[in-house]
Amino acid sequence: DRPGWWDGPPLPFPLGEVAAGILGHHLLVVGEGSERTLGYDLETGEWAEPERFARRPSLGVQLAAVVAGGNFYLLGGAGPAAGLTQVYDPVANRWHFGPDLPFRAGGSAAAVIDGRIHVAGGIDGDSTIGSHARLDPATGQWTSLRPMPRPRHHAAATTDGRRFFVFGGRESGGTASKDVQIYDPATDTWAVSGDGPEAPLPLPRAGGEGKAVFVNGVCYVFTAEGAVDVYDPVGNQWRGGPPMDPGRSRVFPVAFGDRIYVMAPGASGRRSAPARLSVLQLQPTGRTP
Repeated sequence: DRPGWWDGPPLPFPLGEVAAGILGHHLLVVGEGSERTLGYDLETGEWAEPERFARRPSLGVQLAAVVAGGNFYLLGGAGPAAGLTQVYDPVANRWHFGPDLPFRAGGSAAAVIDGRIHVAGGIDGDSTIGSHARLDPATGQWTSLRPMPRPRHHAAATTDGRRFFVFGGRESGGTASKDVQIYDPATDTWAVSGDGPEAPLPLPRAGGEGKAVFVNGVCYVFTAEGAVDVYDPVGNQWRGGPPMDPGRSRVFPVAFGDRIYVMAPGASGRRSAPARLSVLQLQPTGRTP
């Protein structure tokens, strides 16, 4: 396939703020306004019947989401989901509650390193927090870790398999940030742009990313403005990626093979407009046009 953007089929019904993850050959999507779990078949390019997958037990928005141990995890959120861990088991096709988070927050950053789930930052009411904890799915135990040096919510997070990257996010008061914060589990330490050699984002980013993805050695950060920022952690350099259509707030990207699937809710994150699925086809080397 030629590198570049193409649009997938529209969602079966509108959703607001979305979160997504890939299990097997299905892209699972949840969002504001419905308890349904939508499934997009990556092999056929079609959406499954709306009731094919079990409904999640708790509504909520500003959900962090990851896939770990063959299950789909929703972590915290605002509203009824605050402080909750919701887990989808694809074998049983059912949701259940996991152990509650050690803190309540929506818009947290999350990533999986060595099979364990890291969750950091977020917003609790009007307070932006830097709390950081790790869940071991094998034991069901949360462990509190060193907090983020600069509390942020609605940042874009990913991992290279060794470190936890948190890009941008909003400060207390809502100001967007250029900060890059990198956590190393081996030393329980954070490195922060401005305090060390780590290169900050080219421009302040927040509220539009939902998540970042790590593919072919680089991190992709997608923004509401349509810009795509690409970070090379080895060279500690940023470059621009192929821009997407602007105006899609709270996008949530996930990677599968040489493609990045970007879920976006309706205008300004609301479910009043149709949610969209866009796909970025990468070159085999990870280079983009």
